[in-house]
Amino acid sequence: MLEKLFDRMSNPAGSVPNKFTFELGRRVREARLLLGISQSDLANTVYRRQATISDIENGKSEPTASTLLYLSYALRKPIGYFIPY
Repeated sequence: MLEKLFDRMSNPAGSVPNKFTFELGRRVREARLLLGISQSDLANTVYRRQATISDIENGKSEPTASTLLYLSYALRKPIGYFIPY
């Protein structure tokens, strides 16, 4: 399983977006839309800027561990839901 995860993360020079950040962002967006909340509402709930949520959803940024915890709580999903493998 770890091998699959590392394969998904691999990208030249560790640049983003990559397969990992793209899929993680897709899952954040999907969970947000299922709850019917805007990026701004989610950003306020997780103490981040709307632009940060947009960057995460578009695979341009990897959330920190604390942001992932906040997202998990706000979006009512286990942390593992956001980790593609």
